[in-house]
Amino acid sequence: MDAGVSEPRDAGGQVAGVPMPEDAGAPDAGVRDGGTPDAGSPVQRICGPDITSSLTTMLGTVEPWFRVLTGFQQSRSCAALGPAGFLVGVNPAMAWDTRQLFLPNTGWLDPYFRRRSCGSPRNSGCDTDPQRHLCETAGTCGNSVVVGGKCMLAGTANYALFGKMCRLCHDYTGRWNRWDMRAIIGLWKTIDWDDSTPPKEMASAAYDGTLPTVPTAAANRRTCTGRCGVTHGGAFDFIWEPYRPR
Repeated sequence: MDAGVSEPRDAGGQVAGVPMPEDAGAPDAGVRDGGTPDAGSPVQRICGPDITSSLTTMLGTVEPWFRVLTGFQQSRSCAALGPAGFLVGVNPAMAWDTRQLFLPNTGWLDPYFRRRSCGSPRNSGCDTDPQRHLCETAGTCGNSVVVGGKCMLAGTANYALFGKMCRLCHDYTGRWNRWDMRAIIGLWKTIDWDDSTPPKEMASAAYDGTLPTVPTAAANRRTCTGRCGVTHGGAFDFIWEPYRPR
């Protein structure tokens, strides 16, 4: 499940296979390499890399894959997204994901942080936390990405996939209207004691077909106003149980 990203080269080289512009190596004033603020300087809050292209490209592969399934397979896949998933042999909590965007699979962001201060500052415990929960400590910019110019947690960007899936289920099988989609997200986040608004808005943008335009309400790291000037060009992949398993 590890993204397997190698350490980046210096400016002009590559990060995760992506050419790095010469000016991308200079983080905002007051931040050393790795996101440590210089003494006496204000902490610069810098969002992670821009994943808009990688995300939208991946979303574009979902429908062609779904379209060639049989009607039975489509129905079963759509049932897997909610409580009925148990009836088709799938745990709905694990039925879907963008492999690179859910914890603890966001280690590919670390080279951007260390070499370009993308996603800084972040909790120092992130380096040794195998589940990477500390990477998302409130008040920091760790595990953040840019989508459509908005800064959000990688896990929030992941909900674009759920929105795309629900739209396909609605169009092909009649399941999962927009209200149902937002309601199930609200239920999940209530159980997790988490704010449901950003994932709802991200999913809705994909459901409505407005991506890469993203509502401001989806930006749950909007205080991370700095930009490190790096675009992630690596490919993303998706999970959709039971026919596209983990």
